[in-house]
Parts: sequence; structure tokens; C-alpha cells
Amino acid sequence: MLNLRSGTSCEERVDEGGFPLMGASGVIGRAARCNTMAGSAIIGRVGTVGAVSLAHTNCWASDNTIVATAGPTLDPAYMYYLLVGARLAELASKTAQPLLTAGTIGAQRFPVPGLAEQHRAAAFLDDRTSSLDALTGKRKAQLELLRLKRFSTVRDVLTRGLHGANTKKTGLAWLPKIPADWNLVPLRYLTICLDGKRVPLSSSERSERQGPYPYYGASRVVDHVDDYLFDEPLVLLGEDGAQLGNPNLEVSFYVEGKVWVNNHAHVLRPAGINGRFLTEVLNVFDRNLYMSGATREKITQDEMNRILVPVPPVSQQEELVRWILAARSEHVKLENALRSQMHLLGERRQALITAVVTGQFDVSTADGRNVTEGVSA
Repeated sequence: MLNLRSGTSCEERVDEGGFPLMGASGVIGRAARCNTMAGSAIIGRVGTVGAVSLAHTNCWASDNTIVATAGPTLDPAYMYYLLVGARLAELASKTAQPLLTAGTIGAQRFPVPGLAEQHRAAAFLDDRTSSLDALTGKRKAQLELLRLKRFSTVRDVLTRGLHGANTKKTGLAWLPKIPADWNLVPLRYLTICLDGKRVPLSSSERSERQGPYPYYGASRVVDHVDDYLFDEPLVLLGEDGAQLGNPNLEVSFYVEGKVWVNNHAHVLRPAGINGRFLTEVLNVFDRNLYMSGATREKITQDEMNRILVPVPPVSQQEELVRWILAARSEHVKLENALRSQMHLLGERRQALITAVVTGQFDVSTADGRNVTEGVSA
């Protein structure tokens, strides 16, 4: 019914033009040449395992994918829905890095109607899933706007303070002014730098042992381990350029209690500044001013020490933290509501597709209305 093959590594990338470069979760760039024809289905082999995309134009399928091409008795659009309905992620290997193979997919059996019925089912699903996809797109856009709002809220309070005090110029493009009674202080005078260490265990060994102490990578918990390295309030700042290059991504975290931190994060012990307040500043400062290396891929300790931090009087710092955390709590509630709706829309889309391709839903007698019932526009 269909042909399966692995994608291949792309050696010729371009910034503009060319062909879409398809990864496990969709388009990841542009390629100078193509290795896959329009109408093929691109399946995540590793990474976003089991995700299915339909190639609307000729493209390059990367080595993280499996390419499915319809045979003469299979409509390409119906093939796409057939693969989505198969829940391929559930067929991946249960290893530390899940893997899906062409052999596993090819061994599956599906009820496949004639071409006329395939065309009708694909047209039906195209129509009905488009409304779900449109709503999901709206929720994604709202989520991104809310994320931007969260960071701008912090920048705003750093600029004006909580009570509209007189301000002074800073000379910083990302924070042009601060309240007149605040100071700008290099980070080296506000913190003591500590050294993180790699845990002498592989990821699979950590997964098996699952100790009681959080193990932090580049500013986030990546596992749990049997021992701890620090037992004090700390501020973590990731050094990785992939994260630092996104001005609207959290790269700094405040942690307390017994934790292990690896060597991919700067570990800072606050001294003379509220640790939670410092964390908020490090999430919104202009990182490009301090990133170094040939490709500006990280912040070194020397560069980090030069970061200028707006420092309010100690009496104001706790009040500012309470205000920022309260504002963040409201943002998190809204973000969770949006993610919940996106999850619901995704589940409805999957359920509808599965019902159609397994014959549980007769497209000749159903109009598919109410697929977005309960989800506001």
C-alpha cells in the first residue's frame, strides 16, 4: 500500500529559497536540493517520535525522519490521515531515546477502503480538521503574546518601580531608565560564583536510580540523583547560546534546598541582593551584550561578571518580588488554560481522524459539526 524509507542528512542548507527541510516535527530550515516528492508523509523517527507531516511541496527529509510514499491504490491525503490515526508514537521503542523504525510501521495492518471512499474521507477530514487547526493556531498566538507580556511586565516594573518614582538614565538600551534611588551594580559584586559538576552517571543510570535530589542542567531540572552538591538558596543562569539567543525564554531559575547542578549552568550565591529579584532581572536583561565566542554561543564567567544589575534598596526588593510573583501567577493561570484548550483540540483532532480511518465514523452520513464544541473562538 505504501513505500517506507529513511530520510538522509542534509549537507547543503540555504538561508532563503531552496526547498523545505523537514525534521521530525515539521519544517526546520531550507535545503538547496530535495530528496522527497510532494504528497509524501514525513514521520518523526527520533526526537518528536511518531509525529506525521504531509509534504505539500517537494522537500528534503532529514535523517531524523521516515518517508512514506503512497502506492497506486492509496490516496496520499488519506495515507497521511491513516498514519496520524495509527498513533505511531505508541509503537516507538521504550528506551532512553525512543526510536521508531520503518519495519515497525510496515508491520502494521489497517483496514483500507477503495479509492473513491478514501477521497471522500480525506476531503471530509480536510474540512473538519481545518477548523480545529485554526483554533489551535489562535491559541498558540495567544500563548506567545502572553509570554511576551510576562517579560515586558518585569521590564516595566524595573523601569518605573512600583510607585512611579522619579527616574534616572542608565545608558542601557534594554533598560533606559530606573528609579532614581536604585543603583546599577556589576553582577560580580552581588554574587559568589560556585562550580557545578557533572554527575558521574549516564542518563539511563540516572533514570533507573531516580534519587531524591533534583539534578539541574542548563537552569532546569533534567533528572533526580542520589546525592546533592548544594544546600542553600541559589540563582542559576544557563550558559547555552541556543537558550540565551531567545530574549523571551527563561534562562535563570531560583532554587532552594538540596540540589545537584551540572557544569552547563552558572551557579550564583546571592550576596547583598534578593535572590528571587536577581532571577527576574537575569531573565530579561539583554544577553547579546555579554555573549561571546565565534558564534556567540555562550556567556562566559568573565562576561557574566560584567552584567549590570538594577538594584533597589533592600527595603523595596521583597515588595517587588511579591508583586512580580503575583503577576506571574496570573500569567501562568492563563497559560495553563490556553495549553489545556490546545491539548483538548489536539485530542479531538486525533479522535476524529482515528474514528474515520478505522471505520467507526461514517463520513457519508455525518456532517462532522460540533468538533469544536466547548472550545471558544
